[in-house]
Order: sequence, then C-alpha cells, then structure tokens
Amino acid sequence: MNFKIFKILLPFIIQFKKYLIILSVTFLFEVIAAFIVIVSIAPLVEYTLDSSLSNPSFLTKIILEYLLIIDFEPSFWTFVSIFIAGNFLKASLDIITRFICLKIKANLFISMSYKNLNAIFKSNWLFFGRSDPGKLMNVFQKEHSNIAETVSQLAQQTSYFFQLIIYFSIPLWIDFYLTIIAIGIAIIFMLPFLLLHRFSYSLGDKNTKTSNIMIGTLHELFQSIRLIISHNKQNISVNEYIKTVKMHAKASVNSQLFVGGTGIFFQPFTMLAALIAIGVSNTLNADLPETAAVLWGLMRAMPILSKILQSNLNITHLIPSITHINKIVLKAKQTESKSGIKKIDSIKKSILFSDVSFLYKKKKFNLKNINLNIEANKFTALAGVSGSGKSTIIDLVLGLQEPQKGTLLVDNIPYGNIDLNNFREKIGYIPQDSPLFNLSIRENLVWFQKNITELEMIEACETANAMEFIQTLPNGFDTIVGNRGTNLSGGQRQRITFARALLRKPALLILDEATNSLDTKSENLIYKALEKLHGKMTVILVSHKLQSLKCADIIYVLNNGEIVQKGNFNSLIKNENEKFYNMINNQL
Repeated sequence: MNFKIFKILLPFIIQFKKYLIILSVTFLFEVIAAFIVIVSIAPLVEYTLDSSLSNPSFLTKIILEYLLIIDFEPSFWTFVSIFIAGNFLKASLDIITRFICLKIKANLFISMSYKNLNAIFKSNWLFFGRSDPGKLMNVFQKEHSNIAETVSQLAQQTSYFFQLIIYFSIPLWIDFYLTIIAIGIAIIFMLPFLLLHRFSYSLGDKNTKTSNIMIGTLHELFQSIRLIISHNKQNISVNEYIKTVKMHAKASVNSQLFVGGTGIFFQPFTMLAALIAIGVSNTLNADLPETAAVLWGLMRAMPILSKILQSNLNITHLIPSITHINKIVLKAKQTESKSGIKKIDSIKKSILFSDVSFLYKKKKFNLKNINLNIEANKFTALAGVSGSGKSTIIDLVLGLQEPQKGTLLVDNIPYGNIDLNNFREKIGYIPQDSPLFNLSIRENLVWFQKNITELEMIEACETANAMEFIQTLPNGFDTIVGNRGTNLSGGQRQRITFARALLRKPALLILDEATNSLDTKSENLIYKALEKLHGKMTVILVSHKLQSLKCADIIYVLNNGEIVQKGNFNSLIKNENEKFYNMINNQL
C-alpha cells in the first residue's frame, strides 16, 4: 500500500486509538505464540527420529532447558502438547484480532453515518436540489460500509504484517541463508502483482459508479410507482432497472474476481518460493530438525504474504468509495446554511421581506424586489400560478434558501443573526404531500415532540377535525397508517399532519398547497380547523384554490416573481382587470 492511500485512510485510523493499543498488545502475544509453534517443531521431529535425543539441535536444547525449569519429562506427547498449545494460542489471538477489526468496522460505520448525515442536514436546499437522491442513498447503504471494510482490512493487514515479520524473523534466526533465499524468490514473484493497483482502482471506481446508477434508478421507480402502474409500464420499468443491475453485476463480478483471484493465483508462487529454498537446503545438507522448523515458518508466512497482496489490492479497490463520499460531504459543507445565535421564541410583530430578490443558479426564474409583511397572529396568503414564486418565498421563510439581495427580518432581527434551527422548532410546516411514517397514528403525532400527553394529543386532533375518524378506527390512535400513510385517505393523512403540526405549539404555521389534492369535504374540514386559530397564531397559506383564501387577512398575488397585487379577498375580487380576478375566473 502506497503512502498516498495511507494518507487518505489515516483520519479514519486515528479515531480508534483504544483498539490500536489492544491490537499492539495482541501482536506481542503473537510473537510468543509464533515462537512456540516454530521452535517446538524441531524437538518433535528430532524426538521422532531419535527418542534418546543424544545429539540435540540448538532449538531442541532451548525447549529442553525450559522443560527442566518446570520439571517436565521430555516425551513425544510433551512436545506435541507444546506444539498444539502454541497453535491454540495463535488461533485465539487471530480470533481476538478479527473481533477488533470487526469492532473497528462497525464503529466506523456508525461514526461516518452520524457525521456525514449531520453534514448533509446542515446544508441548504440548494444542495438537495442538485443532488441525486439515489446517490445519497447509495452513500449511506453501501459506500459507508465499503469504507468501514477498507479500514477494517487495513487493521487486519497490520496484523498480517506483524505475523509476516514474526514468521520470517524466527526462520532467519534459525537459518539465515535458507530464509533469505525464500524471501528473495517470493519478492521476485510478487513484483508483477504490485503493478496492478491502478487497474484495481479503476475497477473499484466503475463498481461505485454503476452502484450509484442502479440505486438511483430503483429510487426513481419506487417514487413513481403509482404513475408506472397507472400507465401499465411495469415491464418497461423493470427492464430499465434490470439493465442497470446487469451493468453493476458485471462491474462487481470483474472487480471481486480480480481482487480475490489475484491473491489465490499468487499462493502457488509463495509455495514454490518456499520449496525452492528447501531444495537448496537439501543440497547443502542442512540439519533436518532446524530445516523442518524453518519450513514450518515459511509455510505459515507465504500464505500471509498472499493475503497481504490481496488485502492491499482490495483497499485500493475500495478507495473510490472514500473519494465519492468526500466529494458529497464537501459539496454539503460548501452549501452549509448560515445561522446566527439569536433565539426566537415567538413572533411578536412580523416577518418582513424588504426588497428581497432571489435567483436560482440553474434556472431563469427570479424573485424580484419582494416587499411583504407577514404580521403576527394574522393569516397571510400567497396566490399565483405555478412558478410565480410562492414556494421560493416559503423556502426563504424556512431558511432553506438565502436571498441574493434585500433583507429578511423577524421582529426586526435579521435572519443572519437568528439561530435557524431554534426558529424552525417554532414552525409547523404542512406541504402538499406531507409523509407519514409506517408507524401508528400516536407515534406519528409525537414524532417531532416526544413529551406529548394523551390529552394534548386529543385536543390537537379535535382542533384538526381528526378525532371524528380516529374514533371509528378499531385501534384508534394505535392504528398503523402504512408506508407514507397509505392506509388512510388523503384527507385523513392531512388532518393527522395538521394535528402533528399543532402539537408543536408553533409560533408560525405554514400550509404550502396543503389542501390542493383534497376533495371539497376534506378541504372544508381543514379550513374549519384553521378558523379556530384565527387571531391566535401566525399563519401563511399557499394555495392554487383561490376560493379557499377567503379566511386570509391579506393576500399577496405573485406573477413572474413579483408581487402584483395585495389586499383581502373581497377587495381583490373587485378589480376586474387585475391578475387575481382573472385567476378566479379561470377556476370557475
């Protein structure tokens, strides 16, 4: 593994100092275990050939001296016991090492998921508008796992390096010449394999890209499931997805075969290197017990050398995952929302737009010199055709976007000075398609705020006109609503969403096209609920259905990013030559 790759992985490694210390201690015991296993081979072979041990080798003398200290008689079973005990110790240490590597992998996955999701949630709406949801899903489903696996393999590779040093050092101590021959031949065989890193990186990069495409396509299919089935395009959609699956499967097979196959293909060369060295040893009439110990050490070392090569290529193969995630996190940080420290507990005066202009960088649409005053405890409505700027104004109020020109004030405090996260805690936001989670009605209601009492829940549902249908359900508040609330009607979902927003006791309630997809009865129930809040809460209404804005204290009419009219419903409807009147007529 080259220095560049190590530099990329270093920030992930240093997070686990505790585990690295444990690994270091484990490696020390590895030295003891390897020494016992290799050295105990010599007396075992020698005792088999000569049970009297009349002319013991220096390795056998070492073992005999230790047996004398602990008052043990040398025998075949004594030597076998030492050899087996050493192997059991080695196996136990391998399990400990593997456990530590798995802990590093799991903890790193948790750490990255937490850190990177937080970074993404701190970015403004521009980041999400430019990001592919499929790629973001792939990051959290697969790429984080790949990086965790890479660092885990690096820890495992460190263990391999220590084992390799041990299994080469002891044979070098026993027979320097023989071991040097084996190492030299192994290095010669290994050199061509070390040139494969660039190809491994290329395969890993292709594997990551095809995975992004596959997950992105699947995400789009599930998002468009109603449209697909309604137009009988199931077969076409499945075939399009299968194309991406085949692309990824091909890339995945090629990359995994290359990484796995390289290590397997290198193993015969490592065995050949050891055997060549033994052959040379035989021509030199080397001592048989010592040669057996060296052979055992080399036979244990050579497969580890193969694992290091395979692990090294696999780390290179997974580096594109780190590159991909770093790019996403960097983009998120570049679009991080700016936030002040001033906390807003309530809206006492107003939210004021003063000469606000906004430009979407990839679109021609602008908000131009917007001046509007959202007064406290009044209903303010935004009216206009699609693309007129209503949703952009809501994004600015929520702090999801920042204007290029002009100022936004809450009670005369600039948005830049406000703690936006704190302010959002005081907002109840209900979009057109507000999702419910696949939980019970009760769990959905308390999702934003856990310390809700049963009485508060009932009061909110009564205000939202939701108790009427909840009481008819067999399990009441404990009824499971299904994925995105599919077990309920559209009107029922919106009333649950409305009640959930009210439970936050918001200083500001925003209904962003919240009733546009509802039938007349469901819509009337929502607006009856709103009437109960008149004069008690600051409310912003956005709706294409202009007749539903009669309850508003003031309506701002937008056209092409500009405010072209303002007034209450009755005053605006009288101006027959103006925009609002024309829009009303078009809806009749």
